[in-house]
Amino acid sequence: MKNILARGGIEFLAVLFGISGSLWIDDYSEEKELHKQVFSSLYALKDELKANEDLFAKSILSFENRLPSFKMILNPDMLTTLSIDELDKIKHDTGSPWSIRIRSRVFNSMEASGLLYKIQDRDLMDKVLMLYQDSYERYKFIADYDNTHIHKMDDIALSRFTYRNEEDPLKWKWLIDWNDKNNFELIKSFMVYRSYLLTNRGTKRLLKINTISQISETQNALEAIDKYLLK
Repeated sequence: MKNILARGGIEFLAVLFGISGSLWIDDYSEEKELHKQVFSSLYALKDELKANEDLFAKSILSFENRLPSFKMILNPDMLTTLSIDELDKIKHDTGSPWSIRIRSRVFNSMEASGLLYKIQDRDLMDKVLMLYQDSYERYKFIADYDNTHIHKMDDIALSRFTYRNEEDPLKWKWLIDWNDKNNFELIKSFMVYRSYLLTNRGTKRLLKINTISQISETQNALEAIDKYLLK
């Protein structure tokens, strides 16, 4: 009888250990798969951040090229010696938004799936969250403000300036009729329009300053991800 009970106890323990071992293996496999998914997502996030960094860097170059147009249009006497193409460029530079569209699809996917919150390094997780939910949002706020006031400036310009009928289908910009000398006078004396130009230039300067900050913060996040992936 004792042998039967002993054998039964051993069989019970064997089953118990077998179940425990199986659960441990399942947990380990799930943890390993989760770790793999987090790393795969972070590599994709790196690509997204590098793309944003490149867009910001190109944007800075655009600022350097386009900001001088404000100096020209705010000093109308300088415009009379310019060609029509040069005048068109100045008008377009000073009357269009300059912001970029920040990429965030990978981040949004990681947050929605919960993978972002499975990163074992809390400092890295917080850095990524702060970049997308704070820093990038500040950039978007300035960009939205810029776009809104560009639309308002368009309405003001359309109410007073005359535009030329451009038959070339490849020319899609709104082109002022520079043969109408009254347009030059409006640039010089139409105070509401000049006020929009001045404030628009100020917004562009602020956007440039913020863009430089975005490059630095994006690079910091990239460095933190690289450090985590090398562990």
